[in-house]
Amino acid sequence: MIVDLKYSILFVVYGIMILNRTTTSETIDPELSASLYFNGMSADEIEKIIFSKPLTLIYFNSHGLAEPLRLIMYYAEIKFTDNRISEEDWYNKYKKLMPFGQLPVLKIDVEDNKSIYLHQSLALCRYIAKFANLVGDKSPWTMLLIDKVVGNIEDFLQEFKKVYYEKDETIKEKLNYDLIHTKIPLFMTEYEEIAEKNDAHFVQEKLTWADIYGVAIFDFMGKLLNIDMYENKPVLRRLREKVYNIKKISEALIQRSKIMISVPEILFPSVDQICAA
Repeated sequence: MIVDLKYSILFVVYGIMILNRTTTSETIDPELSASLYFNGMSADEIEKIIFSKPLTLIYFNSHGLAEPLRLIMYYAEIKFTDNRISEEDWYNKYKKLMPFGQLPVLKIDVEDNKSIYLHQSLALCRYIAKFANLVGDKSPWTMLLIDKVVGNIEDFLQEFKKVYYEKDETIKEKLNYDLIHTKIPLFMTEYEEIAEKNDAHFVQEKLTWADIYGVAIFDFMGKLLNIDMYENKPVLRRLREKVYNIKKISEALIQRSKIMISVPEILFPSVDQICAA
């Protein structure tokens, strides 16, 4: 994994906190910070620590915002523990411990008594993607193109969240109908056109982390809305197949499906048999 990440560390370090464990409970010590822990270390030294220590990805028992990061880590062949927690454990135990009370979080056991918690899923995806050579030709222009694709998907995800978190059932039903029958078709048509111009990819006719991110988020939305996000979108469907047919990803998903206790309802045939868990 030879790549200069001197500056990319900044994307993630801003969201790092150090957690001190005690024998009875876990609390964050506000006097400890990533900047203090990594003070004086080079980028290479920081990266060596991050990728040589036990990693744990903490998220709910769902795909959600963690799935793009899971798939990118599978592609990068980075070993990690996939710690899926219940909603009850989140509110009773984890929420007060996590940076800004957010998930997903990547936990790194840097020492026997200390763990670093990195949050912000997009920053983590971008960071790991650079190690995995999922950033095209690595030029600033290509990075911009990737970020545009991912950023638009992230913005569109907010439309889904409006429906998901709406409490009023009458309003929720209206928002849901508009999302499924108007907003999603328009958005997916735009991304179908982007993929068509890039040989079933999103950027420069090559696999980038934007492809993996898009497929993971589209699948997540489709499962929760119980719709086929790829209906009448043959190029996007081909992009999806490309992602799930990557050997490093498919093998990891097959292994994951064998150990998961509960597997969500399968929407599509074929690749969903391995990616549903």
